[in-house]
Amino acid sequence: MAAHESVAYKDALSFLCRQSVAHGAYVISCDYIGHRLAQAGFLWDDCPILPEVNKTALCMRAMGELFENRYKTNFDNMSYSIQMCPSTAYPKFLAVCQELFKDGVRWGRLVALYSFGGCLALECVEKGMPEMVSSIADWVAMFTEEQLSNWISENGGWDGFIEFYERRKNGNYKDNESWLSTGILVVCGVLCLMTIGAALVVKN
Repeated sequence: MAAHESVAYKDALSFLCRQSVAHGAYVISCDYIGHRLAQAGFLWDDCPILPEVNKTALCMRAMGELFENRYKTNFDNMSYSIQMCPSTAYPKFLAVCQELFKDGVRWGRLVALYSFGGCLALECVEKGMPEMVSSIADWVAMFTEEQLSNWISENGGWDGFIEFYERRKNGNYKDNESWLSTGILVVCGVLCLMTIGAALVVKN
């Protein structure tokens, strides 16, 4: 195979990998948010028709549940401080995402992203804004596709995420707790700063 053909083949393969990651991101986002709402007793009426739940989605459910349960108090306080409304939802979501991945991409931070999306969707439903849920699912998938797909592809695609889950499950990872604490500290820290900022704006 000539050099230029080899480069073209690698580029095509890379493109297909990113496309696969993008499709998976949307399916996993919708599945996770739908599952999170169902756990709380809510039905997502506008949920798109999804394929049968696969192992990647099940792993995300399990990791997200671990993440939220370990820091339930933090998430409860976070929900209270969000003060969600349609005009502020996306800016707050984007601010958290950008801060979360400021120092690099890790599988644990990806779990934090999807967990945050699930919490945000639940908060919207509880505050009488169920129409926001589909948008949040889109935001999570879009951020994954636009900002994280290259890293995911380079680290084994969604199969790499399953391997990450299996290592954590079997205790074969030296920083088995750090991925949890890092994610929740970033998410809560950003929301705290935004809450303080909003209070200062109102006060002034």
